[in-house]
Amino acid sequence: MKLSTLTIDRVFAEEVNSGLQAAQKYLPTRFIYDENGDKIFQQIMELPEYYLTRSELEIFRAHKAVIVSRMIAGGAFNLIELGAGDCMKTKILLEELRSRKAEFVYTPVDISANAIETTTADLKKEFHDLRVEPLQAEYFEALDTLKSRGQRLVVLFLGSNLGNFRRPQIDHLIRKLSENVSVNDMIFVGVDLVKDPLTILHAYDDNGYVTEAFNKNLLHRINNELGGRFDPDLFYFYPNYDPEDGSVKSYLVSMEEQDVYIEALDNKFHFEQGETIFTEISQKFSEDYLGDLEKIGHFRLIESWTDQRRYFKNLLWQKSQS
Repeated sequence: MKLSTLTIDRVFAEEVNSGLQAAQKYLPTRFIYDENGDKIFQQIMELPEYYLTRSELEIFRAHKAVIVSRMIAGGAFNLIELGAGDCMKTKILLEELRSRKAEFVYTPVDISANAIETTTADLKKEFHDLRVEPLQAEYFEALDTLKSRGQRLVVLFLGSNLGNFRRPQIDHLIRKLSENVSVNDMIFVGVDLVKDPLTILHAYDDNGYVTEAFNKNLLHRINNELGGRFDPDLFYFYPNYDPEDGSVKSYLVSMEEQDVYIEALDNKFHFEQGETIFTEISQKFSEDYLGDLEKIGHFRLIESWTDQRRYFKNLLWQKSQS
């Protein structure tokens, strides 16, 4: 049975087609996130190996008062969270802001419609008087819209979301972020620091294969939404950490020579045994690189905080004159 053209996400289809025809096959990470992908990522955050979420939570709980004090010093503002997800950590800051009677609007931004709908409903139950104006959008589309309103912005970029790009893309993202905020706007960013390579690798290579299921959600989405014929069991998950450039790269590897037909694309894709599909990157940050990013973005460091093990860091930047 042919797929109805009305059910096909054309952007998803086009990017899958481009990615699987590339010399190094790839699938964009953001398409991992749908209702199922969101649920699996919640499981990842609870894994004993996955230290990132617990480390940032530790920072928020220990330093929420001073973090919020810095944010509210400039008066009323729009609090924008890029890649908001379930807002679990952000709720700590929201509660502190409410206790200070801060004048602000909270705008969670996420590409996942499911994440936005679920989070907004949850926030309205938990914080009855909180002004929430959600946006389902790409990062800079959202910032461009909000900047035009003329409000002071405090942008949250938490959970090492900044690390979900290659270094040249991170540099470009920081430039674009700088262009989309005004002088004296603030950026509160979370980054995973460079540390022992095995500690990092184990965070992405868990014993319960949860991260593997997360990456394979891409194949399930292609099957369900584009009429793909992937057999996920014929691919295995391979994460690799390179301590020289500080990046974890994740791949799905074909276990045998095979052809995979995708109905919505009316195309067949050939895989050699051992051929990879690049699915995800997680960049780790040195202090030197963070300093470089401040210069690229014309940001001034107001203050930074780390957890006790110095695994993770949150930084509060302010846009200065170029």
